This record gives sequence, C-alpha cells and structure tokens, in this order.
Amino acid sequence: MLDYNAIAINTSPAISTGKQHLSGLEYAEYLNQMVQSFKLNVNENCKVLTLKKFKNIFIIQTNLGDFQCRDLIWATGEYKFPSIKPFKEAELCIPFSKIKSYTDFKEDNYIVIGAYESGIDVAYNLSKNNEVEGILLIDKTDTIKVNEQDPSISISPYSRQRILDNSNTNLDKIVIYDDVEINEVVKTQDGYSVFSKEDIFTTTQPPILCTGYLGGEYQIKDFFEFAQNGKPILNDFDESIKTKNLFLVGPHVQHQNVIFCFIYKFRQRFGIIANHIAQYYGLDNEKTIEKYRKNVMYLDDLSCCEHNCIC
Repeated sequence: MLDYNAIAINTSPAISTGKQHLSGLEYAEYLNQMVQSFKLNVNENCKVLTLKKFKNIFIIQTNLGDFQCRDLIWATGEYKFPSIKPFKEAELCIPFSKIKSYTDFKEDNYIVIGAYESGIDVAYNLSKNNEVEGILLIDKTDTIKVNEQDPSISISPYSRQRILDNSNTNLDKIVIYDDVEINEVVKTQDGYSVFSKEDIFTTTQPPILCTGYLGGEYQIKDFFEFAQNGKPILNDFDESIKTKNLFLVGPHVQHQNVIFCFIYKFRQRFGIIANHIAQYYGLDNEKTIEKYRKNVMYLDDLSCCEHNCIC
C-alpha cells in the first residue's frame, strides 16, 4: 500500500523514519533522498523575481540568472501565502504560518479565528503550553461537527481525534464558538476587540488568524483565470486555460467538486501533467502510466470522487 506522504512509487517516508506524522525536517530529508536517487537538477536559494512569456517560451528571471522553458509547472504551495484580509483590520492578527514555536506564548488567554485544520492545530498546541490559561476557538461554520469522508470538506480524522480526546485534560482550556463570523478586529488600550455581528470578544494578545490561504498561483495571477470561489480554472491536464503550457500542482487544484488539497490527493495529478508533456515530445509512456495507475497515482477519472472520495 502506497505511503500517503510519498511522492514517488516504491518510496515511503514513514518506513524510512519510523513515523506516520513526520516533522518538517524529517520530510525534507525524504525529499533530499528523492533528489539524490533520481538525480534531479535542483537550484537552492534561487528566488524567482519575475515571470514573462515571449511567444511559446517562458522566461523566468531569478537572483541566479534567467531560465527558459517551453513547459512550466507552478508548484509553490499555499503555506507561505495566508489569506490575511478576510475581514476588516485582519492585519492586526498573527497568521498561523508565522508561528515558530508554541513555547513562546506568555501566560494569558488567546483567541484563534478559524477552526479548520490550522485553527485546530493552533488550539491543540496552545493547550499543551502550561503558560496559556485559555483558548477561544471561533468557527465561522460548525466544522468540527461536520463528519464527511472527504477531509477537503471536513477536518481530518487525526485533527478530530486531537480536539475531541476526552482523556486529554489540557483540552479543557479550549472553548469553541460555532457559527460565528468575525467582521472586524480593533486595537484597544488594553489589547484587542474581536467583533462579530452579535458578539464582542476581547484579548490582550493579537488574535491568531487561521482563515485559509490564497495559494502560490496568486504570485502570477495574470497568467490564470479564476473561478468565483477563488480557485484557478484549469483544463483536463491541470493547465491554465489562459496560458498554454503553464501547469499547476498543489492544494489549489480543483475540478468540478473534487478538491485536491492534501498531498496524497494532488500527487494523483502529477503523472497526468508529466504524460501530457511527454506526449508532445513523442515519448512512449504507456508502461509507466500503467504502473502509476496500479499505485493510485494517476487519477484522470473523477467520477469515483463526486460523492464519496474513495479514490
């Protein structure tokens, strides 16, 4: 059975580390092993400055010089691009991705806005800090109560287990408000006031913002068309409908009602892009594609995911 964090067939970060949930450093080591094993040409500390397209060629200007290519795969993720303006004065809050350590939080009460994966992760880790007195977790909907098979719609079983573990007395610090939409945060003399339509919540510390991510495709938004839900519009090969030969990989890939927001899901689209490019160059990829299909890493038929995501 394929490791759900693996990016290549016959590899397993869980087996190599002996852990199901890896730290960032451990997963980076796995990726380094992939680079060495497959002899990938990787340029580190290379910052992309601008992207241009002249006729059929992409010109990528970086701090290490210019690169050119016919096919460009944009795979910059979402973690570095939080949605920092979901309501008025949201910039007063601390984005989830800016938190470096939960041991740095002082003795006080904290407000966490957003109760999907990020919000639950923050609340759970804050509860383990003995200095923290209480955590107010504000949920725009009722995410924790929703129990769908697809973790793109509801929280994952792992997060649900963490937040509903009755044996964990630290969780008593967490108070959850369901169906509360925040409209504004105001800086006051004593700290911060967080306003919803019906309530006002106060805290001496900046609220923690866990309201989602824009996605790395917004770095080059002029090359994409976007749907009403903010997701880029792609064709059947995850290619921008606005810019030919520009492909998107990552958590913001979406087709109809199928959302590929976790690595074990969006890796199922890797082979589709690679095969589309290979066909242009006349490469025979049939045996490789069959191998990817057998390992559930080539998902081109989305009908099995429309209701129950058993793919």
